[in-house]
Amino acid sequence: MRILYTNPFLPFPPVDGGRLVSFQTIRGLSARDHELTMVLPLRRNEDAKHLGAVEELGTVHAVEAPRSPNALIALTALAHGRSLRIQRHRLPAVMREFERALERPVDLVFLDTLFTSYLVPSVRRLRPGVPIVMLAHNVESLVYERLARESRSAWRWLGLWELERIRNAERRAVLDVERVLTLSDEDARALRALAPSATAETVGAGVPTFAGEEIPAAPAQPRVLFLASYAWPPNREAATWLVEEIWPLVRARVPNATLALAGNDPRNFLRSCARPELGISAVGFVESAAQAVRDASVVTAPLRSGSGIRVKILEALANARPVVTTTLGVEGLPLSDGTHVLVRDTAESFAEGIVSLLGDPERARRLASNGRALVEQLYSWSAAADRMNTALALTVREK
Repeated sequence: MRILYTNPFLPFPPVDGGRLVSFQTIRGLSARDHELTMVLPLRRNEDAKHLGAVEELGTVHAVEAPRSPNALIALTALAHGRSLRIQRHRLPAVMREFERALERPVDLVFLDTLFTSYLVPSVRRLRPGVPIVMLAHNVESLVYERLARESRSAWRWLGLWELERIRNAERRAVLDVERVLTLSDEDARALRALAPSATAETVGAGVPTFAGEEIPAAPAQPRVLFLASYAWPPNREAATWLVEEIWPLVRARVPNATLALAGNDPRNFLRSCARPELGISAVGFVESAAQAVRDASVVTAPLRSGSGIRVKILEALANARPVVTTTLGVEGLPLSDGTHVLVRDTAESFAEGIVSLLGDPERARRLASNGRALVEQLYSWSAAADRMNTALALTVREK
């Protein structure tokens, strides 16, 4: 199948859950012998040096794009009543290159995330018979609804301002494409509630599962990890909650415990989170997420807003480490409290969960083992690619 694919970012290296899902997606499609043409913006200074990894999977048309939002983008959003977040991804240079790519034969257009849906009119005008699928990593309107409800004043007001604009754009987008692909059944139901006539189907996500590999035991030292992309507001909110409310309770019980805050941090947010006197280190970007997880004895995901599935939880379990998270953290994942993870929703109970696992290595090992088995069964790269391939073939047949 000839597939024209686009993404608001270069999906390599997979420094966050979104890029991991996107890279796994194009990797899986390439492995199924589809002919991939990708129109991708270069938005980070280091993107050009990473193009080679993507070019191995298909033909890439790279487009230089703005590195950050500017005043014109904000004014345009206000003038047209559009979401500011969506407007910052409307890239005229990408649209021009995308339309040039549509001059060649194509069987399917793959839009990765809501933020590429501005390209739908180009497809309808230039290739009216070609079906479009859109991969929804999150229900974006749900993200902003939760931010408005849970966050502190600045994000609350931004969330309220954006909410209706995001919701309207999302409703239009899911109705404008032939099929929306989601990462969880919860997200598929939410999108169908938003637009009842939309076709939304769950394909799930895939992560490296290290099947057959003997993963080293967790370290004896009480090392706790939060691994995330801090460009994402819900992750910054989670880190703040962990540092300010949860971690002091842990240290009161386990004085030698350490907390590492690791992951992509383009805004230098973690600098304000380091607390050497409390054993909190701001690690930031790590070359290997797997190694960062394996260096920990307990992994946390203290999420209270957001949507979609938490790929970092799957990564932690794939690397045989126990996870303490929240009800929202396991949303969309078939993980049971006390069997695969610990689910705790208050600062006190979350801290107690961390302390209990640090003090009971056998329980921690049992949770991690159960979690790893489930991830290997349901979330391998191969299984996710098969589900995606089936959904795309069905979309083309139905068109």
